[in-house]
Amino acid sequence: MRSISILLAVCLTTGCAATLPAPTPVPWEPGAQMVPQPVHVFLDATLSDSIQQQARQAVEEWNVALGGHLHLQVVSGIPLQAYTEEYSRQHNDILILGVEFSHPMIQRAHVPGGNVSRVIAVTYPYGMAPGALIYLATDKVRYPHDTILHELAHALGAEDRDSNCLGGKVCLMSRTYSGISYIDADAATQVAHHFH
Repeated sequence: MRSISILLAVCLTTGCAATLPAPTPVPWEPGAQMVPQPVHVFLDATLSDSIQQQARQAVEEWNVALGGHLHLQVVSGIPLQAYTEEYSRQHNDILILGVEFSHPMIQRAHVPGGNVSRVIAVTYPYGMAPGALIYLATDKVRYPHDTILHELAHALGAEDRDSNCLGGKVCLMSRTYSGISYIDADAATQVAHHFH
């Protein structure tokens, strides 16, 4: 069982890349088991249409990278009170919740150096991946697609990087927002290692 830990993204002012490469396929080992049922990604009804659209795009990009071994299925417009943490733990679902920056789950994030002021999202995993609660500070997030792509990687078992990303100095899983707007080799490899 994964230990409960706080995984987060902090935002700098870097913009998104104009031309994006295709998602890097997750390098599954030969004979890797497929997850037989879809993993539901519930989108909180309070998320704006724009953020929900960007979340759907991020989910589809992860589906391309996952190559059918695991399938994420978006369920949108669910009122927050309609699902419970206990239900999600039993089903290994992912919940993306829209909250204000002042929300206690954002404020209790553990940040190296203690500067919570730049936190824009926090992922709280539970059980085995991919179960997770993702809290998105909708009043602070500037690049929802990139942030959700990063947080979904946490739900799939990837961890933040301070440096030494595979293949470069910045990557999707950089602890501070790097402007990477696609699934790179580092994130894909971390997910593969988590499931092997």
